[in-house]
Amino acid sequence: MNRIALMALALMLPTAVVCELPVHAQDAAPKEAVDSVEAARKAFAEYKSTQEGSNKARADALKVYREAKEGEAKDAAYAKYMEVVAAENAKVKAATDALVDAMVKAGVDNFDGAQDSALLEIGLLSWAGQKSEDNPKGAAEIYELFLKKLPKSKAT
Repeated sequence: MNRIALMALALMLPTAVVCELPVHAQDAAPKEAVDSVEAARKAFAEYKSTQEGSNKARADALKVYREAKEGEAKDAAYAKYMEVVAAENAKVKAATDALVDAMVKAGVDNFDGAQDSALLEIGLLSWAGQKSEDNPKGAAEIYELFLKKLPKSKAT
């Protein structure tokens, strides 16, 4: 093979690869990815429901505490309020962990930025918060991903 033929072949290869990539990028998402995104959306709905129920339970317990008379009744109401807060915090943490796990499993890039912005906002910020103590560099990378994915978020 002469130099000109080899050079022509070398110039054609990158073009063929570049032309081939858009075809593959337009293929339908694999069923597993779609299922994982739907699972994450379900986990987000569960998270929101848990958060709403938790807020109501805390508010109800706080109301009882505030209405309690001084003395032992107030102390008992405070103890009950703290029990409710601890139990509700555990529920919210479990729902948050499930959301983050589902979002990570689905892959952040598989979500629709417009449709899933609330899910991504809560999920990415929670994920970064989980990483912040044991892996600050990983948390910083997640925050950068958050800024890239959701530049117009009120949390930025």
